[in-house]
Amino acid sequence: MAGDLQSKPTWYAAGRLHDSLGRMDNDYLRSALDYLELQPDLSALVRGAHTFKNPNLGITSWVRLPIHDADFGWGRPIFMGPGGIPYEGLSFILPSPTNDGSNWVAIALLSQHMKRFERFINEI
Repeated sequence: MAGDLQSKPTWYAAGRLHDSLGRMDNDYLRSALDYLELQPDLSALVRGAHTFKNPNLGITSWVRLPIHDADFGWGRPIFMGPGGIPYEGLSFILPSPTNDGSNWVAIALLSQHMKRFERFINEI
């Protein structure tokens, strides 16, 4: 499936996501609850550094937040974004401060994964 998501157009991934969301019904949620009840240590399932490592990505979009409209008396900020990214694979999509419609990506990756990510993101 990951190969399909990489090799096929963006609409394919959007369709798969839409189909997956449509399957989240009462039976699915009850199954998830049953799974959680069987886990000896729920803290192992908590989101943290261990959940974002390669090959996983956590992506948060701030694109629609008016983060560059804040004016504390000295004009528009030149940068608004996360103060740090504590986990490998965690990323934020940010609107450009120039309001030109472009976006910035703040992401924490190992150096050997950066080139691959850059190629992947440019193909989208």
